[in-house]
Amino acid sequence: MLLPRTDYQLLEKINDYIVYEIDGGIRACAALHIYSDNQAEIAAVAVDETFSNLGIGPKMIEFLIKRAKSRNVKSIFILTTRTSDWFEKIGFCPDKTDSMSEERKALWSPERNSKLFRLNICP
Repeated sequence: MLLPRTDYQLLEKINDYIVYEIDGGIRACAALHIYSDNQAEIAAVAVDETFSNLGIGPKMIEFLIKRAKSRNVKSIFILTTRTSDWFEKIGFCPDKTDSMSEERKALWSPERNSKLFRLNICP
């Protein structure tokens, strides 16, 4: 379940988002938000159920990890309420929510009961 975002919020960070297109239709999306302390967040990961067996999710995450590395990010975190096992399978480890960027903490809602997972990518 994705967080609701306003048109303004999407437009403000439009360059953070990637989409996966098949036959002229957007079938998946994800975003990489980079914060001032060299942390990044992978967010808004969604794949159309009809195409979920094609490996689109892992391809998008791999692309965003490469993008983060090229921008000298030291670690990437994700917040999830449902797919923690999936992120663990691709190398993310559980971490404490207080380890996330101060910028992101200001937007965080503990009521969602999200779990934080982190991937360290320092060379």
